[in-house]
Amino acid sequence: MKFSTSFTSTSRLITAVTSLLLGAAFFAVSATPAMGKLVSKNVSYQDGGTKCTGYFAYDDSFTAGGRKLAGVLVAPEWWGLNDYARGRANRLAGLGYAAFALDIYGDGKNTTDPKEAGALAGAFYAMANIATREWCAGESAETLLGGFFAAVGIFGAIGLVVLTLWPQPVPEGVAGFVLRGPVWPSGAFLFWTFVQAAGSLLGVGLVIRAYQLAEASRVAVFEYVILPASAFWGWVIWQEHLSLTAALGMVLIATAGVMIAMRARGGR
Repeated sequence: MKFSTSFTSTSRLITAVTSLLLGAAFFAVSATPAMGKLVSKNVSYQDGGTKCTGYFAYDDSFTAGGRKLAGVLVAPEWWGLNDYARGRANRLAGLGYAAFALDIYGDGKNTTDPKEAGALAGAFYAMANIATREWCAGESAETLLGGFFAAVGIFGAIGLVVLTLWPQPVPEGVAGFVLRGPVWPSGAFLFWTFVQAAGSLLGVGLVIRAYQLAEASRVAVFEYVILPASAFWGWVIWQEHLSLTAALGMVLIATAGVMIAMRARGGR
């Protein structure tokens, strides 16, 4: 009965979020902004002790008569605040919003190297699982795992539908992966997708369970193993090599993890 109730509540949440995102997606791709004069500027601000430089944009044709605009925060992908995030802010400005793109790493830091991005984004990896621990303490690991993969499948299907109906310009190479839309899979793709799916099913399930059983500060240290593991398999399968910056980032993350573990042990 508990599993049934938990699964029902999770299903309702997924349905509600899916409906909201689907409506937002259809609105976003169907609305064609009629730009007046775009006003944009870099804005310096501070988050704790970190100096950040965000990007602010609005269309002054919507401010006639002292009209106030609704604000939208643009959270960049793990690449950091780049031209794509600024372009999304400009598009929102053309739709009548005051858009502010966040500098998520500080000092305007961004990258195009996936490994370096993984190192920079290390601090964000555990957030979803910490939230799961706080908000879903009564749910079983099986229910949360099922909800996670159901949400991934639903949002992926929505993305395919949107890109099929409204094709977008696709950048060359791996940068165009998200915008490329549906393509016919090769045998190699299906094989590696199955390997990844099986590994993810086991890995995500174990991570969810770990956050339910132990303190987040302890579990997060071990979760960072994904960084060297990803580098290792990238080298084995695709002969990819780490850049110096990415390697340094991994060393810093590992060092921070050891310091956290030692401090937690010393505080017993």
